[in-house]
Amino acid sequence: MWFDNRGYLFLHTPKTGGTSFRDSLCTAFPAEDILFDYGAEEELTSPVIKDLVYKKSDFIGFSEYFKSDRKVRYLFGHNVAKYVPLFRSSHLQTFFRDPVQQVISHYKHAVRLHNYKGSLDDFLSVPNYSNIQKKRLGTIPVAAMGFIGITELYEESLSLFRNKTEISVRSTLKNVNPEKAEAKVGYEIDKALETKLITSNLDDFLVYYQAKFIFEQRMRCFEKQQNYINAYVDTYDPRTLGGWAFSDDHEEAVTIELFSDGEFIASTLANLYKPSLKEKNVPRGGYIGFSFDLTKYKVNPRNRASCRVAHTGQEILILVK
Repeated sequence: MWFDNRGYLFLHTPKTGGTSFRDSLCTAFPAEDILFDYGAEEELTSPVIKDLVYKKSDFIGFSEYFKSDRKVRYLFGHNVAKYVPLFRSSHLQTFFRDPVQQVISHYKHAVRLHNYKGSLDDFLSVPNYSNIQKKRLGTIPVAAMGFIGITELYEESLSLFRNKTEISVRSTLKNVNPEKAEAKVGYEIDKALETKLITSNLDDFLVYYQAKFIFEQRMRCFEKQQNYINAYVDTYDPRTLGGWAFSDDHEEAVTIELFSDGEFIASTLANLYKPSLKEKNVPRGGYIGFSFDLTKYKVNPRNRASCRVAHTGQEILILVK
């Protein structure tokens, strides 16, 4: 029951460039085309969301409103993963940022604008402030999202966004720490604090690594004028290597190739049913899975198995082993 091809959902994680991107969208669309959800008590949250979502808990009613109002194009805000079932996976969007920079920027923002009195060390000890990028993402697979931006590559991200959506946005900078507005380098902290930051945000480092890998692949496809294939390996053990793959641009099953230490072994179609992905409104009704029986092809467990998308050459990232 997702929205039609008009509707986009943007997950805004604090201090990742979302405010700048939101301002860019507001130059591309009239104000009535964008709805906002920043919480029940926030002034920026759209009245219809305060009424239907927070007052009445009526997501079906909100879905019908979104579909019936032909002007509405975007839903944008914090903690909006609850709306994911209403959108096509190809219309899910967000930015990711180097967790070291995101956490420090979030801390300084809290001090500057929200009267936070603790030290950075104190901030790092608060569970609610850790792994915030992963928490905002929820169960959404990064590789299934239609647009991924990287804060450190903001201009490149806008180029990729324009190419993907054909929405003309201009570059703006908003909600930037005035001390850093002209800086060309990131924040720096001492090693002890950096170690604490890393150990308390391991989920965010993993999701950022994945997002940046995917972003760089998409940029290469964009530069080559190739259609990017969304793909992910979710199973890798001595017997099986499997995952899923699909295209946002067509409904044909994607061909996946298996390699062992760089040597081609076999190929298969990504046409197996993946119920957990169907719930994310992926193409082909969820029939996007693939699986290789490594014992059948006598792949030596000591060798490194990998897989690629046949027609683009994209290597599919493996994080499960």
